[in-house]
Amino acid sequence: MIIPFLLTSFTTWKPHQNSNSSDDLLEQIGQSYPYPERLSLLRKLPVDSQPAIAQTLFHLHSTQPAWVLCCGMAEKRDRLSIESNATQKDKILRPAIDLELLIRGLDWVYISDYAGRFVCEDLYYGVLQEINTLNLPTRALFIHVPILHPDNEQPIINSFVEILHRLECQ
Repeated sequence: MIIPFLLTSFTTWKPHQNSNSSDDLLEQIGQSYPYPERLSLLRKLPVDSQPAIAQTLFHLHSTQPAWVLCCGMAEKRDRLSIESNATQKDKILRPAIDLELLIRGLDWVYISDYAGRFVCEDLYYGVLQEINTLNLPTRALFIHVPILHPDNEQPIINSFVEILHRLECQ
């Protein structure tokens, strides 16, 4: 049986951070998603490009999911943001999905063209490159998660679950 989703998150990287919102979201999804058998969670990746990529690719190959959804924290954003591309030097890779259609009607989600030029973008690029190079049937997205608080937590969780549902229908 193919596991539909491999979901990844990061640990913290700054002293003031008590948690990483990407991991907070995955914790909530792991506890509340109605079909937990459809999820493989790879939580608290190191905020270090090479180990994060290596761990994710290992799990990509061992679980062979339909989708890899890499998640990272975006402290200055206010909604979920799906990254439209990953850049490395002069190369740009894009996910194999119509993002506009995916997020249509989701008020707590938007498309971003800036994955951050940090470990998030390195991971996204590494996963997309592996999929493209090996012609894998898996597809990938990167989703940045804002800091979660009582006013936005439930709408963000609901939006993320709706994205999972829509991706399963692809």
